[in-house]
Amino acid sequence: MQKWWYVALSLLIASGFVVSPPAHAEDVAIHGNRIYLKQHETLGASVYFKSIGRRAASVLLDPGAPTREGVTITVFDTADIENRATYKIPGGRYRGGKGWRVDRSDRAWYRNRFARNGQGTQVSQSIFDANHRASFRARGLGDTDTFDLTARPKGKIGVQVEMGSVTTCAQFEIFKYRKSRNRAKLVGRRSLDPASIDCPFDLDPVDPPDPENPPLPDLFFDFAPAVNSSGSCGSARDGDGRLLRNLECGLLYIGGGGSILAPSGTPDGLPNRFGLECTGPDCTITPVGTLSDEFECTKKDCPFGMPVPIPASGASTCVFNTFAEDASGTLNLETGAANINVPLSSHVFLTGIHEQPCPVCTASGTPENPGVGVCDSGENEGEPCTSANSQGLTRQCPPSRDEDLGTLPVNLSPLSTSVVSQSSVDGRFCEGQGFGGAGCFTRNTCREITKIGQAGGPLTEGVPADVVLASTFCVPVTAAPLINFSANLPGPGATSIVGTIKVGRPEDPENPPIEGPYVDFAPLLSPTSVCGAMRDTNGNKIRDLECGLLYIGGGGAILAPSVTPDGAPNRFGLDCDGPNCNITPISNQSEDFECSDVGCNFGTPVPLPAAGASTCVFNTLAEPASGTLNLETGEASFNISLTSQVFLTGNQDSPCSVCSASGSPDNPGIGVCTSGQNEGSACRSVNSIGLSQDCLPDAEHNLGTLPVNLTPLTTSTVSKAEDRGFFCPGQGFGNAGGLGRIQTRQFDETGSPAGPLVDDVATPVTLASTFCVPVTAAPLINFSANLPGPGATSLVGTLKVHGTRPSTP
Repeated sequence: MQKWWYVALSLLIASGFVVSPPAHAEDVAIHGNRIYLKQHETLGASVYFKSIGRRAASVLLDPGAPTREGVTITVFDTADIENRATYKIPGGRYRGGKGWRVDRSDRAWYRNRFARNGQGTQVSQSIFDANHRASFRARGLGDTDTFDLTARPKGKIGVQVEMGSVTTCAQFEIFKYRKSRNRAKLVGRRSLDPASIDCPFDLDPVDPPDPENPPLPDLFFDFAPAVNSSGSCGSARDGDGRLLRNLECGLLYIGGGGSILAPSGTPDGLPNRFGLECTGPDCTITPVGTLSDEFECTKKDCPFGMPVPIPASGASTCVFNTFAEDASGTLNLETGAANINVPLSSHVFLTGIHEQPCPVCTASGTPENPGVGVCDSGENEGEPCTSANSQGLTRQCPPSRDEDLGTLPVNLSPLSTSVVSQSSVDGRFCEGQGFGGAGCFTRNTCREITKIGQAGGPLTEGVPADVVLASTFCVPVTAAPLINFSANLPGPGATSIVGTIKVGRPEDPENPPIEGPYVDFAPLLSPTSVCGAMRDTNGNKIRDLECGLLYIGGGGAILAPSVTPDGAPNRFGLDCDGPNCNITPISNQSEDFECSDVGCNFGTPVPLPAAGASTCVFNTLAEPASGTLNLETGEASFNISLTSQVFLTGNQDSPCSVCSASGSPDNPGIGVCTSGQNEGSACRSVNSIGLSQDCLPDAEHNLGTLPVNLTPLTTSTVSKAEDRGFFCPGQGFGNAGGLGRIQTRQFDETGSPAGPLVDDVATPVTLASTFCVPVTAAPLINFSANLPGPGATSLVGTLKVHGTRPSTP
């Protein structure tokens, strides 16, 4: 089925244009507050851009230019400009359902009612006017180039509009990027200062990526070998199934029945990194070519593990293993079961030193804390070296060249967390293994070799899981008869490498990992209970204030209280000294939580039903969050200063646009926006009635923003009292009182502490606030809510801390 992508890009650039000949036109960089890029496998895609503020500079526009020269619009990744969506709107007057109209001296319109059917440009509608307002909608991700959201863009997001002799530009830092199985979403917020960018952008291709150090995949895992462990991980048996010997975990066994080699340990050291391409929990393993001091790559010729010392008196060898082909295989994230294809080229050195077959660095170490020293012997004796191995093994200290026997093909595939085995009725397990070498590992009667791996269980990103990777394989003859005799080669081999698997993602410089402890506040729907009261001048109670409700307005307000919606948690950092913690902002964004820095969403859109004055409010943080939290009592006080974007929708039944699928933070709903400026576009909701940040009301309903300060949002009691009922600035005799009662002279809201907080356990809490609401741009709202006036709320939810102390069962 053909996929149609829907793209909506809206540029609202407020400035004073004066119509003028094109000779006076100038390029201009503008400032925006957000850009959205969304893509869904079946529901389509969209792009939305919005500017803010007024520019001091006067930009001159020739409104006839579009009809003569057309318009080119480009959205692109600044670090990979070949990843871009380009729309070329042709010139020409409106005829036959498409073209330009210049219906005023300062405005030009473009319409193409055939865009949906793929005729001409994908742009269906555009508007440009002398105030430098511009908008367009399209039915695809570019006419001549296609923007790809299947992987996070590498740089910032640029927007460029070329119209006649005028070019307009904006550039955004990536605020968040989310990707799931069939959808991707990118948000840019608060664009770069126009003075810091050059307009027009240079859209010539950048240098190609470095083939020696390609970018990491979106998801990967590291396998890190550990120090040898004890215990049985397999067996060698005769033809009747009788046990000949146990094969221990973490040891390497080599040779036929006449071998005199003792098993040797598999050394610890740097992890190998493998890429993952996943559909649900089932992942295909891909090679990683990136080079790093923290891990080894997994493409052809990449190192596999540390040098392997194999002591055997005068036949002692040192083996350097590298990938003979790119790594591949499978991994299941739910079970931890893995099968890794590891074909090796084994470079063998005959050193003949039983006590120390491989040269070592004079300083041992670990992957987290490498040792720095010099090579004690070998080709690089006396040269500087770094070792991440507990015995000082390192590839920087190879044996002497005159000890080099060349390479052997050794295929460990599959290196598995399952049971792997070899069997032979005559004991000749490998090609070329004759009767004189029948059997395995010093046992001539060996007819069956079994190695047992161990899966890591459910794999959590960033958390190492213990595994055992098992393999049985064959070892061909070497160029040294002494080795062939000692190991009875050709012959079988078996190993079980003990270590850890850790799944992770590349570090995002725009969204660094959260360090240190944090706390999540997740809003919930509240059962009916009382959290406060309104009182008159004598202290007599006028009415109770219920938990989980929002009360707004002066004494003459006719608004009924509204429910504070459930939804995604906000995450706050913690800086703790014992149980006493300071709350700090977190800039990271995730599908699992909202951040707590400037511009971050605070809660779900809030519907305020009030007949024709019904509104929808989108709240974002105007300042970084701060405050205090006590881990022993659960007492909290958050400093929350908001910018509230108000939409006057007038829809009593549904003041906010909603997503067609409701959900929860643990089980999001995926659907389409049922109304508003993103109607029909893909959306994601973690709210029980489908409220979503993806579904904005129509742009013409936007009344702008209001400052609303909830500080302190607290587990204690907060109150407002005023003898005359003037609780807020600008509140006069016409709206004295509060929350719909003109006799109100005092009101309070009471929070509820969470009690002792235990890591990763959600604990019930109530956060209370009293505040002020200024006038809006709509007289109807001001009348209905009797604004300016006070507000009161009690947010019911949970607090969940992480990283503050060891968790308890």
